[in-house]
Amino acid sequence: MHTRRTLPLPLPVPLIPWLLCAAACGPASSLDETTATESQATPLLGAPEDHEHRYDVGVCRQAPNQDPALGEIGACLGRRPTTGTLVAPNLVLLGRGTVDRATFPAGQPFCNGTFTRTPPAVLKVTLSDSAIRGNPVWLDVDQVIYPPTDRFCDDGLALLVLHDNVPARAARPVDIDVGRDVAVHPPRAYALLGRGSVALHVDPITFAITEDTGGFTRRILKNVPFVCASNTDEACSIVDITSDLPNDLFKMPKSLMLIGAGLSLGDGSFIDQSSFEHGRPKIVAVGTFIPIGENGDPNGSIGVRTSLHRDFLVQSARTAAQKGHYAVPRWARDCDGDENE
Repeated sequence: MHTRRTLPLPLPVPLIPWLLCAAACGPASSLDETTATESQATPLLGAPEDHEHRYDVGVCRQAPNQDPALGEIGACLGRRPTTGTLVAPNLVLLGRGTVDRATFPAGQPFCNGTFTRTPPAVLKVTLSDSAIRGNPVWLDVDQVIYPPTDRFCDDGLALLVLHDNVPARAARPVDIDVGRDVAVHPPRAYALLGRGSVALHVDPITFAITEDTGGFTRRILKNVPFVCASNTDEACSIVDITSDLPNDLFKMPKSLMLIGAGLSLGDGSFIDQSSFEHGRPKIVAVGTFIPIGENGDPNGSIGVRTSLHRDFLVQSARTAAQKGHYAVPRWARDCDGDENE
């Protein structure tokens, strides 16, 4: 999804149509850089606020505010806060574009871009419901872990190692499904939790972005339908009007999967709906990109398949468990089966 060169936005040109990453990888700027407004009137694509599932965490990519003249103490001001998921007592899974930068070869498809392993100077994580309201409390991040390879589309996930373990009474981590081949055994539907915009629109003519931030509060959207995953490159595709590829069609590499619309700027993981309903949530993909339909609204959600990063995720979890002095999570310990719910 290369962008047309007329895009009038203060963000890196190659990243704009991949709206999740565009917001994350751009230079530091104010929260209203895309004509944002704030309202509680229109929940995230029809989803209500969520105050229960505290494994969905907020991530701040600068020091939280300490000046009452600028706003609430603890608020994540400046660069927009984003979403991660607690997958072990001291380990957070999130989209790599939020904690890395990328370079793009001139004249080549953006999937030929390369991550540069450039984490933000400061990273904080909160279990609080909002990253900018209610005086959120923040946890320190000791380390960012990237996959061993740096391909922009294929390797779009990362892990944060926290300085201290999150007590189980505060938030219980969820599992990552590192065995399920969703191209062969897709879940029937997905639950999405995130802290992104509650509404998003891209003008089909000017490509200007209008969004409603909704206070960057945790929200939940259930029963988002599965659309496509394949073990062959370019077998799944979706229309994206911000693309300059033929017919505005993005053909996905096999590392990615597509579900119905639900993500917005700064949102998180694809959770198998069945596992969510049974009280044992399992992440099957990490949300990364948002394609835009002909009417200017998001028409799907694209994520990186976790099973294709099995070795990286399992080894990182085992290393984090050693640091935190707890038992290796079950998903990284018992990962030889392919559970098909």
